[in-house]
Amino acid sequence: MEEQVRRGPPGNEPEWNAVGALIGGGGAGLVGAGIWYAIAAFTGYEVGYIAWGIGFIVGFGAAMGGKVGTPANGLLAAVLSAASILLGKFLATRAAIADYLVEEGIDAAPTTSMVMEILPETLGIIDIVFFGLALYTAWQVASGGGRGGE
Repeated sequence: MEEQVRRGPPGNEPEWNAVGALIGGGGAGLVGAGIWYAIAAFTGYEVGYIAWGIGFIVGFGAAMGGKVGTPANGLLAAVLSAASILLGKFLATRAAIADYLVEEGIDAAPTTSMVMEILPETLGIIDIVFFGLALYTAWQVASGGGRGGE
């Protein structure tokens, strides 16, 4: 009975809004990637907790936009979270290369191929741990705790 009061009459449950989830989660992911980049560019450090935070805000954005927690919403949030973290990591690596080129007196901007060559070397075990935590958190928040919205 309590479930009926909370959700309304049977057959009146909200449907998953995939576009809303994509906009909410994607927008949150862009904000998170920007925060990752800004902190790394201004401090010279990458903080793993930021990745975990990106997972949370992407999951929350997808949950709000998607209107209902489903496994599909959780999967979308996890994918968006992964893309956002990788974008943040890419931008942070690009900033570090740009700083290095300036220090060495080289008048050139970092290219995508330079970043992609160096990026794997910047990954460590702690990155993998926080990456996993971020994806799990995004999944949990956007899918309704993995319960499929029930």
